[in-house]
Amino acid sequence: MNVVRSAGGGGGDSGNSYKFENENPASINPVRKPTCSMADLLRKTSFTKDEIRHLYRSFKQDCPSGEVSKAHFSSIFSTLFPGGECFRYATFLFRNIDRSNSGFIRFEDLIATLSILIHGSVEARLGWIFDLYDLNKDGML
Repeated sequence: MNVVRSAGGGGGDSGNSYKFENENPASINPVRKPTCSMADLLRKTSFTKDEIRHLYRSFKQDCPSGEVSKAHFSSIFSTLFPGGECFRYATFLFRNIDRSNSGFIRFEDLIATLSILIHGSVEARLGWIFDLYDLNKDGML
């Protein structure tokens, strides 16, 4: 999902939302307002403010609406992994990232997942992987 792609530019932050002082509002066509503030993201994840800003800008470049549909996620995933049965695996990943079952991955969903997978304890990462493969959510594989 190109969330690691470098995005230039600086910007201030009030600590209350993802919006940045130097962003051009016309370049970001949000469909919905973020549901979490910067302070919430700092508290809920292990990312720094600068890391969150970088990830958010990259996310907005790829997903200007602020949400990723299952079809868009599958398309991005198939670009990253062009061979094999990627649609099925993309579906498993999408379901595990979209914890609210909204049918969309929001930035908050993605950054929470990345925080677990990058900064989480071994137990947290194993728990996330277990949930990925526990297809019927019965606590058993």
